[in-house]
Amino acid sequence: MQINHARKARLLEIATDRVAYQEYLDNKESIERNLCAAFAKLQKPRVPPPPSSHKKKKAQAKNDEPVGPQPHPAVSGLTLTTDGHLHVPQPVKKLVDVRTRWTEVVGRQLEAKERDAPGTYWGLPPSSVYAALQLPKDPDPGKRAR
Repeated sequence: MQINHARKARLLEIATDRVAYQEYLDNKESIERNLCAAFAKLQKPRVPPPPSSHKKKKAQAKNDEPVGPQPHPAVSGLTLTTDGHLHVPQPVKKLVDVRTRWTEVVGRQLEAKERDAPGTYWGLPPSSVYAALQLPKDPDPGKRAR
C-alpha cells in the first residue's frame, strides 16, 4: 500500500508539472493572438463609406491609381518618424513587452528545470520516474495485504 501511495504521489508531481507547462504555453499563445489582432487592426484598410451613386464610384476609381512605390504590406498602418523609423503604437509595444517578459522569465525557468531533469515538462524521461523514489522497507515481504 505504501509503495502505491508513493508512486501515485510521484505521478501527481509529474502531472502537475506538465499541466503548469501547458498553462504557460496557453498563456503565451493568448498573448500572441492578442498581438496579431492588434497588428491586424492597424493594417485594416481605412476605406471611406461607399458613395451613393455608381457613376461617381467609376469616375473616382480612375483617379485613385497609386503614385510612386507602395509600402511593404507588413508596415501598412504604421507611420514613419522624422528619422525614418516606424512608429509603433503604445498598445502594440506593450503587448510585445508582455510577451518578451513572459518568455524570458517564465519560459527560461521552465526550460532550466527541463534541462536539469529531462522529461519533466515534455517528452519522455531517460530513466524510470520511480528510480529516485524512496520506498519504505516492507517488514514481511511474503505477506500480502488484504
